[in-house]
Amino acid sequence: MSNNPETDSLRPQIGLGRALFQSIAFMGPGASIAFSLGLVIANAGIVAPLAVVVALVAALCVAASIGQLARHIPASGGFFSYATAGLGKRWGFMTGWLWVQFVVNSTVFGVLLFGYLGSPFCNTYLHVNVPWWVLSGLLLAFAGWAAFRGVKFSTGVTMVLGTIEVVILLIVIIALIAHAGSVNTLSAFNPAKAPSLSLFALGVVYCMSLFIGFEGATPLAEEVRNPRRNIALAVVGATFFIGLFYIIATYAGVVSWGPSHLSSYINAANPWVEMASKLGSWVAFFVALAILNSLVAFVQAVFNGGARLLFAMGRAEVLPNGLSKLHPRHRTPYVAVEVILVLSAVVAYVLGFWRGVYAGLAITVTFGAVCFILIYIIGCAANFGFFLRRRRAEFSIFWNTIVPLIGIVVLAVALYKSIIPLPAYPGNYGVLAAYVWIFLGLVGVVWRGNRLSGDEFARAMQLADDSPESLTEPPSEG
Repeated sequence: MSNNPETDSLRPQIGLGRALFQSIAFMGPGASIAFSLGLVIANAGIVAPLAVVVALVAALCVAASIGQLARHIPASGGFFSYATAGLGKRWGFMTGWLWVQFVVNSTVFGVLLFGYLGSPFCNTYLHVNVPWWVLSGLLLAFAGWAAFRGVKFSTGVTMVLGTIEVVILLIVIIALIAHAGSVNTLSAFNPAKAPSLSLFALGVVYCMSLFIGFEGATPLAEEVRNPRRNIALAVVGATFFIGLFYIIATYAGVVSWGPSHLSSYINAANPWVEMASKLGSWVAFFVALAILNSLVAFVQAVFNGGARLLFAMGRAEVLPNGLSKLHPRHRTPYVAVEVILVLSAVVAYVLGFWRGVYAGLAITVTFGAVCFILIYIIGCAANFGFFLRRRRAEFSIFWNTIVPLIGIVVLAVALYKSIIPLPAYPGNYGVLAAYVWIFLGLVGVVWRGNRLSGDEFARAMQLADDSPESLTEPPSEG
């Protein structure tokens, strides 16, 4: 471990509320219901809300597995630390490697989508022509500046924006359900109404993408007061409450669009703005604003969590040690923030100008989904490995075998459906990019295997204030 005064520990500064909204913002509920429900409804049809219920159960299994690890390992590495402690340092490296792409990839997706939607919003409602690349650059600059200012300020941003987003959309959702009148039906929760079992299962698979990001609070563990309690509550709480939000929102989408017209839902450019227009043009304005607000909060949450991950990997010398430098005044991993800012700007503008914004969105979302499903699978396996090998007295067949296994099975099906058959262009570029990134990670594991730092598990246990006898080397590779 480095003795550089600029690389000393992060300090607890925030509580449960900000940690909870970090996870909520990372999930991007506004953007998710606006643009990810199409594939769910296209496959599950009228019973799309039931598909979300099933996906919520699976997501809670994954969240519970991660929450248990967070309760014992309150380290900024998040999944990197969990995999290191539960499965060994090589698995930790691979998990961190997958997370690095997600940090940049998610930031690029968020800023591209903000520019893609923000430009017509400015034209329609503000009567100003602002190119997408200007809006994307402004969001990148703001998120980087807020992350640099410190965790209290940046999580305060996500908390305020997340609250505004959810409140506006909940009001509109309830109004849409009321406006649907006699169209409201319990058939949306009747499995007999599913078009087929295979299509319903595919709808559940696509639902899982809605929950990506529930673990967003985990990299803030070293800056959260009482992290062993609050991080676990934030992870499971965000999954549960936003899961309920998704169920209500999906039901509103089905009944408001019209159960007999759902085949056209997926082809709509912005279905939620269209549905909100039924309530008045001013309602559509607020829905569009809430979606843009969701993207700002999402990008901010990615900066917050991603900078801490890079900090932890730099501290463990898995990545260059310079990433672990903290700003002497703001106590933020400022080098990591700068790296995210520069890499995201380069990738966003290259994709946007080379392939177009829409293609860039499809490539990044597919690339990120494949890698993050793998991260969740590793996280569930780390739960089993950690409690079996490190906390045998607390090992539970239900919580540490059955629950993680349910998560792994659902995620494995989601992974299979994501890559087989290979998606059409431009999604195929994203899958191929994921293959290349995974291959490079495996090369890194082989190349650096015996030289990877063994400090991360010991540091995590020290942060958890566990007994001295637990401060041993990470478990051997299995």
